[in-house]
Amino acid sequence: MRHYILTLLVLASITAFGQRALRYQELNFAIGSMNYNGEISTSSDPSTLLREMRVYAGIDYNYYLSSKFGLGATVGYGRVTADDLNHDSPERGLSFNSDLVQIDGQMIYHFRRFGRQFITTRSTIYLKGAAGVTWIHTNYPDDIVFPSNTTIYPGTNSSFNLGAGAGVKWRVTRYSTFSVELMGHFLYSDLMEGFKIGNEESSADAYGGIRIGYSILFL
Repeated sequence: MRHYILTLLVLASITAFGQRALRYQELNFAIGSMNYNGEISTSSDPSTLLREMRVYAGIDYNYYLSSKFGLGATVGYGRVTADDLNHDSPERGLSFNSDLVQIDGQMIYHFRRFGRQFITTRSTIYLKGAAGVTWIHTNYPDDIVFPSNTTIYPGTNSSFNLGAGAGVKWRVTRYSTFSVELMGHFLYSDLMEGFKIGNEESSADAYGGIRIGYSILFL
């Protein structure tokens, strides 16, 4: 009986050690594009998307509990813009530029075993889910004329956000990876433009884009 219990303890220890060996940390540096979707951005024409595309930069920290699943946090900065002249209401003459900062918690799922210990796995597709807070500071042209029924929200506004995305990772070395992902965020507010027109139906704003990342893997 003692030998049986001792064998079980040894097997449990080996299993636990094996699971711990699969854990690792990741520091990711990302840069990419940013586009806005809301009341002004009524056109999905590719040339308009390129004209109103702005930059995004961020840093992610992730802790992988296994070769497939990780939890982490991200801090990012980006800019968004839109102009009625590029969309369906050029006579209205509204436009804006917004700076935003987001802080999110996130979850990542790899479709293949990936990480420091699986050096033969050269690439994997992954999914990402995120939730957090976005702060938005909006600027307007000096000559802008708002409709009389417009409510302006000056300064910096904040909103809860939900994010979802997918991407591909490629191994560069045992301790580094390269990634490309498409990520979108949906705000629980209608204030990315910094104003609200009274006779228009309110809807949640969104932003997102393509991101290129370089990650360092460590224990």
